[in-house]
Amino acid sequence: MNEALSRRIRCVLARDDAHGLCRMDDDEVALRFRQLIALPTRLYSIGDVETAIEFLRQDSTLGKETQVRVVEAAIRLLDFKTPKDTGILYSGQYSYFPEYGM
Repeated sequence: MNEALSRRIRCVLARDDAHGLCRMDDDEVALRFRQLIALPTRLYSIGDVETAIEFLRQDSTLGKETQVRVVEAAIRLLDFKTPKDTGILYSGQYSYFPEYGM
């Protein structure tokens, strides 16, 4: 695990109130983070989910089930509702795509 990812994981764990975090080495941090993402309801922001996805890319020991849970956490965080018969506009709808002649 690289140093930048380790710092990001430690930040996520600190928000989750991991005791003794400053005394843990990277292996212990990785173990604690595996336990945290096994229950991804403890991922509170998109940044947390990004960190979990980056960790999953580097750690092949976690199964498909954990990956699905992390994606579900992202969906839960990105979920939004609108009043009936309304929609949401965003600038991406009106982008110019010169490669497609649009």
